[in-house]
Amino acid sequence: MKFNRPTHSCISLIAIVVAAVAISSCGRKADTMYPWGWEKLGRPTDSLMVALQEAFLGDTSLDSCVILVNRFHEYADAPGAPEIEKARAVFWDARLAFATENYGQAHTLFRRALEATDSAHYPYDARYINLCLEPFEGKVLDGSSLDWEWYRRMVDDLDYSLKHDAALLGGVRAQYLSCIMTYSGNPNRALHYALTADSLFAGARREGDRLANRMNVASGRILTGDTVGALKEYAWIQCEIDRGVEPSSPLLLPLIDYNRWLVGNDTTALRRLRLQAKDNPLLVGYNAVASAYLAAMELEAGVTDSLTMRVRDMETELITPTMPPNGHWCLKCSAAPVRLLAGGHMLSNISAQPPMWPRRTLRR
Repeated sequence: MKFNRPTHSCISLIAIVVAAVAISSCGRKADTMYPWGWEKLGRPTDSLMVALQEAFLGDTSLDSCVILVNRFHEYADAPGAPEIEKARAVFWDARLAFATENYGQAHTLFRRALEATDSAHYPYDARYINLCLEPFEGKVLDGSSLDWEWYRRMVDDLDYSLKHDAALLGGVRAQYLSCIMTYSGNPNRALHYALTADSLFAGARREGDRLANRMNVASGRILTGDTVGALKEYAWIQCEIDRGVEPSSPLLLPLIDYNRWLVGNDTTALRRLRLQAKDNPLLVGYNAVASAYLAAMELEAGVTDSLTMRVRDMETELITPTMPPNGHWCLKCSAAPVRLLAGGHMLSNISAQPPMWPRRTLRR
């Protein structure tokens, strides 16, 4: 199956995993491709599997991904090619379809690849394809779609990964389980899984993935009462970014500053968040939240000169086309109380009632 697409960046199927890395498998199981977990076939497609995995999870152009997939097909479509190689070719076709947002085609191809995979002999293939199918099954980590079967699949995948050197699948599953434990009100288990993910990502030298996951570690520390430990996690993340590790999301730095304020009352971080959020369409909610907190602090100090500007900052970007879906609610939570305060009403503790979406992000 040949693809010809315009040049742009590949879209990562699993947002947590972003940076491409080549790593030695010395001391690892000889029959798997560490840290990915794919079983080796002893054929040229083994190296192509690694190249494709790194390409789709990195910033390789889509044209380059197409070239790699077509090269894979040259082997998989040849007479005598193993059936699993043919199934893997369909899997990479599905990844290309997903990357170009042809989701219906991607879903069909993932299903076809799974049906063609002998899970008894190639268990990692089946597990990874099932992971890729989860977005099509409505599986999201907000607690609304959790069911026992999905939970058991995650636990089983993690156990398999720890036994078979599939570090990245294990890291992703441990992250998911950490989120689930948080939503289920079990912070100790949430912290355990977050630390497990950190260990797996560290062993695989996935620095970008560690950054995102350490936010989960910090969340677990907060929920278990270790706020000092959480602030140390934020400091570690900041140091890693300062030394050149690229974060997996542009929201990571402002989220760190938001949490430093929320957890440690760091007013410098709050003001830095305000500057980061100003005129940034990705951060309009944080702009409103930071402005609301600053307004509350100033009012408590008896300073009212900047109140009008604070209200303006909360409202301006929230009525633009880039406003997030919960923008009006954020505006209601932030700007309206400040208006009441400006009108002489009794001062209330705005900082005790922040919009919930940043808190939800804190716990993801």
